[in-house]
Amino acid sequence: MHRWPIKDPVGAVGTEEEIIKEFRRARDEIKDRIEDFIKNLEAEGEKHD
Repeated sequence: MHRWPIKDPVGAVGTEEEIIKEFRRARDEIKDRIEDFIKNLEAEGEKHD
């Protein structure tokens, strides 16, 4: 299991636009981490071929 320290946007305060920005930030950070994780898995798989 992987755990990444990503700031939870649930407690975001501010205007609707600021809150949405925080949720998008978290979404994008999760997306980037998953993409990096998959690339690393693929690279590890190529080493064992």
